[in-house]
Amino acid sequence: MAFSKRVKKYWVFALSALIILVVLAVIFLVTSLPARHAKKEVSAYLSYQASEQEYAKLAISENNDIYYYAADGKRYVFPNADVYKSWFGSAQIEKIKQEDINTLYKTALGGSVTLRPGTLLKSATLLDTFVVEKNGNIRPVTDLKILIKYYGNDWEQYIVELPDYYFSLYQIGKPIKTAGDFPEISADITIDKDKGLN
Repeated sequence: MAFSKRVKKYWVFALSALIILVVLAVIFLVTSLPARHAKKEVSAYLSYQASEQEYAKLAISENNDIYYYAADGKRYVFPNADVYKSWFGSAQIEKIKQEDINTLYKTALGGSVTLRPGTLLKSATLLDTFVVEKNGNIRPVTDLKILIKYYGNDWEQYIVELPDYYFSLYQIGKPIKTAGDFPEISADITIDKDKGLN
């Protein structure tokens, strides 16, 4: 009888310990998922490299304006060098195919290229630092510790400061308050995909 009671106590103890371990494991997974999500998205941003196919869609005018020929049959202009670099880095502009104005004008203008998703954006007249999402949506970061944690101590090197007259190309969305709020950033993003054209 005493042996039976001891066995019963053992199983109750073992079951209780197992339940505690399962609860702790669930808590760990739930609390670590947002951090892993943010790390994955920022890693996708940092590892991005434009393909040769993307580079082949570029054209430069006689006035040194750079355009992207998109899947909708229209051309999209890069507003400035910072926007171009966010997509193509230090790729040499002089290697882009040149087209005369008359040839360019035969293709309808679709709009402007916006910064690549994952880029950090600031304005000279706004205090916030924004994370760029797809198609020119931007979200303010409420705690800069988030940027330090996922972009690194040198996170400021990823900031592009745009003049106010370019800021109208962007739409401000909900703030990023935690790691779980980070937007999805694809490592194989293209300008076509960014604009939802394919």
